[in-house]
Amino acid sequence: SLQWMALPEVRAALHAVPADLVEWQPCSDVLHYKEHAPIYMVNVHRKLLDAGLRALIYSGDHDMIVPFTSTRAWVYGMELEMEAPYAAWMVDRQVAGFVAKFRPGLTFATVKGAGHMVPSSNPREALELISRFLRNEL
Repeated sequence: SLQWMALPEVRAALHAVPADLVEWQPCSDVLHYKEHAPIYMVNVHRKLLDAGLRALIYSGDHDMIVPFTSTRAWVYGMELEMEAPYAAWMVDRQVAGFVAKFRPGLTFATVKGAGHMVPSSNPREALELISRFLRNEL
């Protein structure tokens, strides 16, 4: 069960919207990104990158909830310096998706054939992507 994610102490630790404003669900047809966002998240991402943290943002290219094209537009819209242009990444000599790297420390990747829940639909590629990111091999 995923109900632990609805616990007040978990929500507080994650700085999530309090349960009395938005009921948590593992999946929902309603997105609350603008209604209750206390801060503009791009600014948070910039601060984290400027502080020296690395970030991996990835999307399944078959995501019908948050299309990868929207995520890509958001990432490119941050106007970060390009470190490595959009190029294929491979698993067992097969294209597993595409990846681009930006300074200071942001990596954007897609996973070919994956839906909204990349680790559920493409666990092998998700593990490989995250492992390579952690080893700084993308």
